[in-house]
Amino acid sequence: MCCQADFPGEDILKYGEVIGLATTDIEPGEHVHIHNLEGKRGRGDKVEVK
Repeated sequence: MCCQADFPGEDILKYGEVIGLATTDIEPGEHVHIHNLEGKRGRGDKVEVK
């Protein structure tokens, strides 16, 4: 549940830890889930392989 307005690209916190970035506008009281959040603690499959 969002407690304050968040905008695309802003960090999303859970229990004081950054868990991801907002991908859309998120209004207070709105549910935060995969439809409006991009996780930062993923599997690492977006890391560029050299």
